[in-house]
Amino acid sequence: MRHNRKLLAATALDVDFGFVTEFAGECANAETKYKEPAGITLPTVEHNRKIDKTGECGEGLSYVLDDGTLTVSGTGKIADNAFRDVSAIRKVVINEGVSDIGVMAFSDTWNIVGISFPKSVKTIGDAAFSVCRSLESVSIPEGVASIGEKSFSCCFTMNELSIPNTLTDIGKDAFYGCVSLERIVVSDNNPVYDSRKGCNALIDSKSNELLVGCRSTVIPDGITTIGKYAYTGIEGLTDVVVPDSVKVIGKSAFYFCVDLKNVYIPSSVVSIGENAFSENNKNLEIHTKKDSYAWNYALEHKIAKLDTGKTDELTNRKK
Repeated sequence: MRHNRKLLAATALDVDFGFVTEFAGECANAETKYKEPAGITLPTVEHNRKIDKTGECGEGLSYVLDDGTLTVSGTGKIADNAFRDVSAIRKVVINEGVSDIGVMAFSDTWNIVGISFPKSVKTIGDAAFSVCRSLESVSIPEGVASIGEKSFSCCFTMNELSIPNTLTDIGKDAFYGCVSLERIVVSDNNPVYDSRKGCNALIDSKSNELLVGCRSTVIPDGITTIGKYAYTGIEGLTDVVVPDSVKVIGKSAFYFCVDLKNVYIPSSVVSIGENAFSENNKNLEIHTKKDSYAWNYALEHKIAKLDTGKTDELTNRKK
């Protein structure tokens, strides 16, 4: 089933993905084609900015670009926008001594497949790796305390994410648009976030809000809220079972999940946000108890519905 791609990343994320010219370099047109997931489109950017093979990338820092591998050495912060739009970079090695990664430092650097972080990094700035469309997995190292808003947003190929115990501040929409996620691991010792019972989700432990889900997530009991954009555009997601602890399904939570066929929603849910199930599979069915909030939501939004009668029992069986 094909859909019009209505959700512009620049609009949804409130980020200007246009080219930044403040850092020295040259631009040329790029012809490479990349993954274009349903529901998310990006403004046209040239993505072929050229930089010298060696140079500085922040006070106290230098880099070497050799056959696609960028190595950063020294002490201090990688400058804002330092390597944005540089299509020649395919692998990033950041050596010990680098303490911070600046705002949009690698944004729109579409060919990056892998990143090696040192333990010395403490912060990753807003949109630092946003729209790195070839990045396959991210393992944030011990020592990182915060990552900014949209820091890894629209990394469309990312399939695995690992969160250490030191990471206690994750900015808004940090992993929005990571539509290929299959595995999410959070350190058992993290005091703020968890992925309880190996559920493959990023959860705020205090509020019990599921922040980021993926195609293999099993929503655990105890979750009270499925957050805004938690599953937006996730590919290969066919069935979702919402446990009876959930009260709120947030705005655009399952927006443009075009493979989604069955959602089991218990009568405990009393709020479903705007566009939570918009632009999905035309054969989507909401399984819920007749006259529940979810039933009336499905009726209002012309979504097929199936009366479970005993929603909670069905939900437990489906787990």
